[in-house]
Amino acid sequence: MHAPKILAVIVLAVLLAPSVAALTELDYGTHDISVTLQSGQDAAYLVPMKAGDRLIVDLAVTSGGPADFYLTNITAYNVYAASVSGSLNFPSLYYLGGQSSENCQGIVYTYDSLIANDYVLLMDNTANTEAGAAPVGPVTITGT
Repeated sequence: MHAPKILAVIVLAVLLAPSVAALTELDYGTHDISVTLQSGQDAAYLVPMKAGDRLIVDLAVTSGGPADFYLTNITAYNVYAASVSGSLNFPSLYYLGGQSSENCQGIVYTYDSLIANDYVLLMDNTANTEAGAAPVGPVTITGT
């Protein structure tokens, strides 16, 4: 009976440890984002929000492309990261539909959080999602 509990702890540690370290946390205020993603790379920004907080995103591919843009929560991001690393096979990504767009040259939206949550703004130049853009080279993304 003890083996499943140990396995659950190990799986949880694998899911949480590597992906959290890869995130860049954004605090309150305006942040300029400029990132170049090589084929097969992604960038993720942790955005802790309280109920009633507003997130305003305006990002554009300024070179290369297209790319994928997602707003998801920390749990879904950890599953995505574990899947990308090969430690978990999970081909789908939970994301907020109106605040995400695949295979595009940019995204603009405002998101009002109804609950306190740790959200992740994910920019993707990988072939990891089924409907996402196929990487064709480096992609530079800039915006706020």
